[in-house]
Amino acid sequence: MLERAVKLTVPDIDERRICDLQLDLQELNLVLEYEKYYHPERFIERCEEILQYIEHSAMDERSMAKIYPKVVWYLGSALQRIGEETYSQILKLTNQAVEILRNTQKNHYLWEVLSLRETILENLIDYHKESGAEKRVEALMPMYRENREWKDAIQAVYDMVGYSFRTGDYSYLYMQQEMHDIKDVMRSRRDMLGISREKLNAGTFDKKTLIRLEAGQGKPRMTTVKTLFARLNLSGELQRTDVVANTKEARDLVEKLVREANNFELEKERETLAQLEQCLDMRIPLNRQFVKTQQAIILHGGRKCNREKAFAVMKEALECTIPLEKIRKSKKRYLTGGEITCLYNMAIYAGNTEINEFHEILLEQCEEYEKEGIIGAHIGKYAWILTSVARVYSNMGEHEEAMKLSEKAMQASLECGRLALVEQNVDCISWNRMQLQKKGTSEKERCSRRKELELCIVLSKFGRNVYREKKYVNKLTPFG
Repeated sequence: MLERAVKLTVPDIDERRICDLQLDLQELNLVLEYEKYYHPERFIERCEEILQYIEHSAMDERSMAKIYPKVVWYLGSALQRIGEETYSQILKLTNQAVEILRNTQKNHYLWEVLSLRETILENLIDYHKESGAEKRVEALMPMYRENREWKDAIQAVYDMVGYSFRTGDYSYLYMQQEMHDIKDVMRSRRDMLGISREKLNAGTFDKKTLIRLEAGQGKPRMTTVKTLFARLNLSGELQRTDVVANTKEARDLVEKLVREANNFELEKERETLAQLEQCLDMRIPLNRQFVKTQQAIILHGGRKCNREKAFAVMKEALECTIPLEKIRKSKKRYLTGGEITCLYNMAIYAGNTEINEFHEILLEQCEEYEKEGIIGAHIGKYAWILTSVARVYSNMGEHEEAMKLSEKAMQASLECGRLALVEQNVDCISWNRMQLQKKGTSEKERCSRRKELELCIVLSKFGRNVYREKKYVNKLTPFG
């Protein structure tokens, strides 16, 4: 069956080198599994070809995170040659895989790669000890200790939710994030905006054709889809995109901006946003929305404006694509990632001491994901919303509700191979549990809180979130 699946789209896989093919992520994964089980005699060579293919492709790091660590783990596990040269080669590959996972906060084959790296480091350390190269041993020991710390942290968070920390030896199916059925998008969005069928399809095709499309009975051309989506203030893609841009430079700048925002590096954010703005077509509503959203966040973060002003700017950003009143009045909503980001920040600027209407809209969105069984396709926004609302419940003293939401966010994130926000949910669960027991807090409970804060610090270091790391260090201070 695996062979048939591969050869449906890559019929000449046995006659051609990987670098001579044009493969998407799922095809690469199927080829990897096919070579492992059908051609073990050439498996190492094929793994090396796949790695070269990935390294020379135009993939962004989010895409690479889904396949590169797995190939490294398979290759490292398959190599039978012994010697410093092979160990060094595998160490270099595992280092690259770990860096990709750190940059993207993904967990695909992370525990396996860390385990492989641990074994390689142990072998290299023993090799250098036997040869008397003490300086090399000293150079490797910090990496070995850090690797062990990360591995233990991954195991600890998975143990907290009762999941296996091993990705597993199986053919991983790559779920596209935030995918939607065209008919559902068009119908829901058209209703929200109050656009008639006649206005939506003007100049494209007749009304009956649009009715059939909304009923799922037609297969429109992509040019038609892009025209219709543009009229609905949506991206022409069916997959979520932060901005509409065809250049790798723009995508890289968006990733850079997100990392800087996570660390509250406001000056760097301003510079990166200015560069990004030069790469974008600002006539496109989605691009205007993204830029205005980031401007509001930077202004408020740098204390250049109060909450009221930040809220007003964020509302302007939201209404680049949809009026707030349309959202309020709609029973069935289709919201883009950018619109959810605006509502999320509006909820914060409206006040985080109690649940407000924007929190309620976001929670309704999460309930819709749960009802339709599509949490995995929207995991980023789902976890983000639940984590944020859990903090509000914490501020309100609703400790059990806060823990419940944090546990849901953490479970869903780990199940989908994401580490982003996990440490925030560990902290939220730990703090609220301690508040519930505060009157009779024992030394055992204080010790548990200390260990969980130490876990948050390790996870923040792994994700290179200096801002969060400092916060947890400060929280840890009273515990000695």
